[in-house]
Amino acid sequence: MPKKSQAALTAMLVEKVKPPAEGVTEIWDAAMPGFGLRIFAATKIKSWCLMCRAPDPLTGKRKQFRWTIGRYPEMSLQEARQKAGDWKDLAAKGINPKARVDAESGNAAGGTGALTFGAVAEKYIKRELPALARPQEIASIIRNRLMPAWEDRPIEGLRKRDAIKLTDALIDAGTPHAARRLYETAIRIFRWAHERDEIEINPLAGLRPPVKKKARREMPNEEELRALWKSWDSEKIGYPFGPLQMLLLVTGQRRGEVAGMSWSEVDLEAREWIIPAERCKSDRDHLVPLSDLAVEILRTLPRFKRGDLVFSTTGGEKPVSGFSKAKLLADKVSGVSGWRMHDLRRVVRSNLSALRVPEVVGERVINHGPKGLAKNYNLHEFVDQKKEALDLWADALRKIIERDPEPDAAAETLPENVVPMIGGRR
Repeated sequence: MPKKSQAALTAMLVEKVKPPAEGVTEIWDAAMPGFGLRIFAATKIKSWCLMCRAPDPLTGKRKQFRWTIGRYPEMSLQEARQKAGDWKDLAAKGINPKARVDAESGNAAGGTGALTFGAVAEKYIKRELPALARPQEIASIIRNRLMPAWEDRPIEGLRKRDAIKLTDALIDAGTPHAARRLYETAIRIFRWAHERDEIEINPLAGLRPPVKKKARREMPNEEELRALWKSWDSEKIGYPFGPLQMLLLVTGQRRGEVAGMSWSEVDLEAREWIIPAERCKSDRDHLVPLSDLAVEILRTLPRFKRGDLVFSTTGGEKPVSGFSKAKLLADKVSGVSGWRMHDLRRVVRSNLSALRVPEVVGERVINHGPKGLAKNYNLHEFVDQKKEALDLWADALRKIIERDPEPDAAAETLPENVVPMIGGRR
């Protein structure tokens, strides 16, 4: 809760008052009711504010508003008092002063005279999403879940209960993972808007996750991998999602990184794929050595004249989308369910350990950077070791997908050159 006090505001008092150790301090002016100064511990910013009753731009009903009308020292005490008085006069006449100012300055959104969530979210999509991992997934959450509920709502009028209402609905529908992703997306947008000074206070600050993250323990076993691979290679799935999912399993890279692959990133002769920093979650270029199996898959893929993307349904101009439908189709064709595309990355990482690939190399293969002191001191990229590791995995995977086990094969002893897969479901 803000620490509140009342005093006759003077220029000297405003200049000398210090930010609180934490939270917010509010000093309300004894000379003008509703006018005051707010000081934030985190930013050290001193802001002039006004509290008074005025018509709500959305409903027309009178309600209590608290507006930020300026900052000190950009706006002096005298100027702030004058503006506060003018706004109180407008409110007394039945005019919402903030709505009028926004309308006159062209900042009104959706005709409400207030900065809406939709306006801020569109800025976020344009400026922030291109640098994030899984931008299409985040954009879908914003447009399909947040916008229908909040698009025309003034962003500073939203509250934690509004977010809780949306996440509770998803949990009640049996989709807790979707609730968690919605929560994470909303938190990001509000934090971004607050950092850019689009909003003075983040109304979702301190909101707890609706559900805890659960680490998945299960992943497809060898029999299920064979069935999935066969389905991906069939005409029922085919390009682009068949070979895309194959490459996920062969390379161990993230779904968005594989889906956004362009031919300019790939050198088939050198057997290298360089994912640029702007497409990496790690924010640095990542070299992926291509095994013979990966090269075989890539050599079968079409090339487009209109664009450079490897996986596309728009002639190479836009990356492929529609992963949920592709996964459901793979379920139907393969007869395997209960897996996620991200599990393919986990299969790779787990089996690198089974193949006795050193921990540091396995982590670099999937582009997990060093942690702790090693982050600053161990800058070796392990290119040769990554190549050896992915070649080992490709050989082991080829044996898995090509093996045709007998009905009682589970009871047989595996040949010495076959590495048993770990972590699969029983």
